[in-house]
Amino acid sequence: MKKYSILAEIRRPRKWVQMGQQMHKYENLLNRDFHTDAPNQKWVTDISYIHTDEGVIYLSMI
Repeated sequence: MKKYSILAEIRRPRKWVQMGQQMHKYENLLNRDFHTDAPNQKWVTDISYIHTDEGVIYLSMI
């Protein structure tokens, strides 16, 4: 980076709001054991937030 005079983008820390009792917490039933004997026995999901100029896009993967 010094060679090409490139500077890293410094991001400000995000202020996360504590949801406290509003958030549902579930126990980890899989415990990283993803092996199954047949299809459709275990399903997992995740959600990502993508910030754009027009707002936030929510991406949910299953």
